[in-house]
Amino acid sequence: MAQEEKESSDLALADRHIVEARARIALQQARVDALIASGSGSDQATDLLKTMEQTLDQFLAHRATIVEKLERP
Repeated sequence: MAQEEKESSDLALADRHIVEARARIALQQARVDALIASGSGSDQATDLLKTMEQTLDQFLAHRATIVEKLERP
């Protein structure tokens, strides 16, 4: 597989990971909201949400690196 093909494949995978992460974050946010609304403890759920958001930030940074490599001559 040529390097450009590999980078294109990596970009598609990164995009999929980002979409999936955003969906998981939305579900976790709904769980946190439900816990807060019910008066239950939400500390662990909120911590997990923050970790998921940090992971998404890393996915986005990784995607940017791949795009940068693809744009090089």
